[in-house]
Amino acid sequence: MRAGTKRIFGSIHPFLENGPVLGRIVANEGFFRALLDIDPFDEYVFFLHAPDMLRSMLRDDTSQASRRGAITVASNQEIIPRLKEQTFHCFHLADPLCDQTSLAYVRNHISPELFPITSVPHTLSYHPYVKDFLLEIWPGVSPRDAICATSRAAVSVLKTYFSLLRERYALPDSWGEPSLRLLPLGVDTDRFAPGREHVRRAERRTLGIGDDTVLLFAHGRISVDDKMDLLPLLYAVHRVILEEDPPILHLLVSGKKREGDRYPDVLLAQARALGIPFSLVTDPDAERLCSLYAAADIFVSPSDNLQETFGLTILEAQASGLPVIASDWDGYRDLVINGETGFLIPTLAPLETPDLDIFGQIISENIHQLLRAEQTVVDVRSFSSAISLLARRPDARRRMGMEGRKRVQEQYSWTRCIQSWLKIVDDLWNISLSPEEEERFRHGEHPAFLPFTKLFAGHPAQLLDQGVRSRRVRLSARGGRVLAGKDVAVQWNALPLLMQGLDTRKLLTLLRKGGSIDYLLSRMRGDGNEENILFAVLWALKHDLLEFEDPLCSFNEYV
Repeated sequence: MRAGTKRIFGSIHPFLENGPVLGRIVANEGFFRALLDIDPFDEYVFFLHAPDMLRSMLRDDTSQASRRGAITVASNQEIIPRLKEQTFHCFHLADPLCDQTSLAYVRNHISPELFPITSVPHTLSYHPYVKDFLLEIWPGVSPRDAICATSRAAVSVLKTYFSLLRERYALPDSWGEPSLRLLPLGVDTDRFAPGREHVRRAERRTLGIGDDTVLLFAHGRISVDDKMDLLPLLYAVHRVILEEDPPILHLLVSGKKREGDRYPDVLLAQARALGIPFSLVTDPDAERLCSLYAAADIFVSPSDNLQETFGLTILEAQASGLPVIASDWDGYRDLVINGETGFLIPTLAPLETPDLDIFGQIISENIHQLLRAEQTVVDVRSFSSAISLLARRPDARRRMGMEGRKRVQEQYSWTRCIQSWLKIVDDLWNISLSPEEEERFRHGEHPAFLPFTKLFAGHPAQLLDQGVRSRRVRLSARGGRVLAGKDVAVQWNALPLLMQGLDTRKLLTLLRKGGSIDYLLSRMRGDGNEENILFAVLWALKHDLLEFEDPLCSFNEYV
């Protein structure tokens, strides 16, 4: 990045979206809001398919960037001229599986600088992702392109993706792949905070829970095939209540309920059969969720599903001052310090699954995830021991909760996340590229990005080859009326992408007395490149502004 250059942030993703409260949506909004409030860039430009959606969602935004008018929301068609004219400091995407390779391909061909492109994946386990990651390995990928994985486990998965894809497709070493960086997500430590005793008392009254009851709280999507199977948690709690002189426990489960899913009913029935005091809160809003955290004494999360990569609910619980008992699973082990901020419960999974690897290709993704999860053991005996220990030790709960809160404030605030990401971007810029390397990246063709004119060359009756280009064209009668201001040439909104500011009046004027297309090209060399000028000529022929002096065909011989 040249010194003194304006620092412009770009994206082709809105980051804000309507819909159910899912980890990906929460994480993207958290990153977006913190970025605009910290405001480290001179300008923020979002090139979107539906720009009005983000414009409306930003109407009441009070961030520092909004207050100084630094945010531009534009149509994705405007990205081409902006990339040609300006050097962006970086682009950041809400997910690498959506557009990272395409954006890098465009950048390589038209941007003055090979700026960094970063992204954050929020899940990695679905079969179509294999093909998506295959697209990330190609000759034009720059070492300034990075996927920011949220956990050490996610980094390991991505490394294995690229390694296996290279091996199985016999991809050459000269083809690059995005660099991998570790970028943990963050949490709003003001919104999720301990010490709200009046909220705690009110919520516990609503749930019908006394002061001497230890409230275990699990939050997430309430679905056996999409987040975690909570039945082992019930069995662990049942073990505790069968102990001699057991603590008084109540299990609370909350989260998104999928319409028509009977799993919540199964949980209720099983809890009743086991004699476990149990409450279920479906689809809590943001305020209610904070109240549930305030009411709880211990947060539990026995995740067993491959789609989990990080664990935002773990951070929310720790920010709320709760000790956490979680499965020793993927990103969870980055977030829970065993014995200090909670306990990690051992997990066990198969070494190989050859049959499931085969028929997993044709069954639904949810069933595939379920079959993986149902052979992932979250050790019930260890789980019950951890629950029993913390349920009987309020001093340990307070100590672990305070340690968890402190660790989140120091390492997992959204401010810390943005600072870490900015350092990643700076590190990527500091990767020097030799002129030979830059030339190779700029001319690296992607094997999956095919030339459509060649692909569909058989569709038109004729192609604009040298023979056609040498034929004379002239202003048509309608073209003369348009030139005189007596008629109108309709131009669709997308035309500027390939017109590139061409003066169509000049084009029509030059051909007032006729001339070949090659003649026109020679006269308009300074107005645009050859593709732009030929596009304008074909568009003018299409809309009866120009015509061939000799018709392309005659039908007289047929009548």
